[in-house]
Amino acid sequence: MNDWSKEDFGVRLKALREQRGLSMMAFGAAIGTSASRIKDWEKGKNAPQLPGLQKSQTGLIFQLMN
Repeated sequence: MNDWSKEDFGVRLKALREQRGLSMMAFGAAIGTSASRIKDWEKGKNAPQLPGLQKSQTGLIFQLMN
């Protein structure tokens, strides 16, 4: 069972992305996804599905989140 929600993930992702001065487009490009997907994650509409992410994408997301 996950101890986080899509909404919590989105709020934290946005705060950390902005702290690092990254646009949605720049962050998306860094992990190989679109700005619209980043927007959906940040709004809590969706969250990354770890099985579908490439290893490099997963590492970048976890690095950003820690």
